[in-house]
Amino acid sequence: MMNKIRTLTTILLFAISFSALAAAKIKVVVTPTKQGWLYEKGEPIFYKVEVLQDGSPLKQSLKVHFQIKPEKMAVIKEGDIKLKKGVAIIQGVKGTKPGFLRCFASVQVDGQKVDSWGTAGVAVAELRATEIFPDDFSAFWAHQLKELAKVPIDPQMQKLTAQCTKDYNVYSVSFQNIRQKYGRAYSRIYGTLTVPAKAGKYPAILNCPGAGVKKQGKDSRAKQGVIILKIGIHGIPQTAPDSLFVALRDAGLGNYRMEGLDTPEEYYYKRVYLGCVRAIDFIYTLPQFDGQHVGVMGGSQGGGLSIVTAALDPRVNAQLVYFPALTDWTGYLHGRAGGWPHYFANYNVEEHPQWLKTAQYFDVINFAKILKHPGWYSWGYNDNVVPPTTAYATYNSITAPKALFIDQPQRHKWSAEQRTKGFSWLCQQLKVTN
Repeated sequence: MMNKIRTLTTILLFAISFSALAAAKIKVVVTPTKQGWLYEKGEPIFYKVEVLQDGSPLKQSLKVHFQIKPEKMAVIKEGDIKLKKGVAIIQGVKGTKPGFLRCFASVQVDGQKVDSWGTAGVAVAELRATEIFPDDFSAFWAHQLKELAKVPIDPQMQKLTAQCTKDYNVYSVSFQNIRQKYGRAYSRIYGTLTVPAKAGKYPAILNCPGAGVKKQGKDSRAKQGVIILKIGIHGIPQTAPDSLFVALRDAGLGNYRMEGLDTPEEYYYKRVYLGCVRAIDFIYTLPQFDGQHVGVMGGSQGGGLSIVTAALDPRVNAQLVYFPALTDWTGYLHGRAGGWPHYFANYNVEEHPQWLKTAQYFDVINFAKILKHPGWYSWGYNDNVVPPTTAYATYNSITAPKALFIDQPQRHKWSAEQRTKGFSWLCQQLKVTN
């Protein structure tokens, strides 16, 4: 009888202990052991896995399951390892070619999976573009710009008094842009403009949007002495209610990146790329603009659009680019990760051969090759949306003056340090004085 009581007591105590464990905040941290997270080809890679409970090493002994694979590719090593005082060291593999090897690690806590990942770079300076640069790339875009120039800009502005402060004024703006087919009615680009309240002439920044169907609001950094224009790309007034953006996304606009891929003339991003150039045209109509200093910035889709705008428009002085999307799509056809939207990872190329031709004219990596303006670039190694493989391939394709800031642990977002350093660099390039 006493043995049964002891057994039941042990089970109860274990259940209470494990329940408390689950209630505590459990965090998994995976870090390549080499400083900088960068390795040479053939160099052994090790990953440190820490399991923390409320910020301290987990005392309980748990099994860690791990998988190692090139980002977006198949698993090449998998196994289990036990934690010792909340820490485990996983022996990875030797990288044999330029790219990134990502280690995913997970633990089971009270039936719930807690996981994370860490990413090691291998010979990243050797990463090169896989996309073909067509002979008529420049001619194609010269023609598109010529057609855009035929479209009257028709700028419109409405002051949003309720959003204005003593430091800046806010406007809802729009201007005309092309449609996909010539001869039809023009479309419009809508945005939100934030202008320093003090009378004077100021540099300007075009802030290109990330992916999705969402509102682009004011930017309080205008109080530092710079005009900031944030645009949407879908032809929706930025003063529309949030419910309209949600409804249009759910009605089919959320898959806009797939529209028109069969031909460069009809691809959705043609209107978007030219709309960004038209946004620079709009900036030049502003009486508060100094007429000389203009930059572009953005992250993810916005990072790719910043590169495109700077490449197409010689009026741009500098670009600030975070984890650029839309670049090196064909990586998947060469045994490595390709860029967002990952067309050639999710669709059979043999069924859509025409997409390859369209990609040549719209892949951001081809615009990166013709950049002439200085740029500041930044991303993290743990980004699982925009592979750092494609970001490095893009950066390595740039011959214009460039600066790189890596925040290794970052995923698909920027840290406060990235945001502050990048914006300060851009303001310095544009001669912003507060």
